Amino acid sequence: MGLFGRKKKNKQRTSDLDDKYESLHSLEQYEEAIACCDEAIALDPEHSMAWLNKGNSLIKLGKYEESITCYNEVIRLDPESHNAWHNKGKILDALGKYEEAIACYDEIIRFWPEFYIAWTSKGKILQALGKYEEAIACYDKVIQFEDPYHSESALFGKGTTLFRLERYEEAIACYDEAIRLHNPGTITSIDLYSVLNSKGIVFDAMGKYEEAIACYDEVNKGVPEYLEGWNLKGHALKKLGREKEAEECFAKAKKLDES
Repeated sequence: MGLFGRKKKNKQRTSDLDDKYESLHSLEQYEEAIACCDEAIALDPEHSMAWLNKGNSLIKLGKYEESITCYNEVIRLDPESHNAWHNKGKILDALGKYEEAIACYDEIIRFWPEFYIAWTSKGKILQALGKYEEAIACYDKVIQFEDPYHSESALFGKGTTLFRLERYEEAIACYDEAIRLHNPGTITSIDLYSVLNSKGIVFDAMGKYEEAIACYDEVNKGVPEYLEGWNLKGHALKKLGREKEAEECFAKAKKLDES
């Protein structure tokens, strides 16, 4: 078989291995999935998909440093690979290497300025670092894209950041808009009850206990096993002097905690 024939055969084999990888990874057979990647890489060391896939399975096994090595190889082969940059950023974030994670998201933004996940991920890190105004600027970038499916998480993040700045009315407005846009059928959808719970906490901080209780009631109705929702409602009721109702909520939370 000539050189051209061998290359064609190897290309078909790596494609077959990619397909096999997807099946094994979805079945959570990560070691076997990695073996497929290694075989594909042996056939073609510049097959970036195999490096990316290997990194993804290594994450599942908690082998973060090895996964970063794989993503670095993808980036060497394809500097504009937003998947490699983003996954590397997520790992660095999880490892507490926040500045390095931000640098990864900045690389995505440089190549793909409308890649909303990079802006949102960067905003979350900046928020966690207490760089609230910078975080809000990131969330605003996503909101400015005017894509409702992508704006939900940005509005939620912005609302939480505004709460930290004690800009309560603005935080409520963000949560309300996130709730209005909520579409549970999309991959970018936020947890509606997390937003309602956060909205209740803001009302509580404003001394608007009845409004806070209304939010907690929505949470407790939708997720009755959520312990915090009952505790928060109990504290709000107590502030209103409704001791008996408060104790009932605390008892409910205690029962959930013990179950």
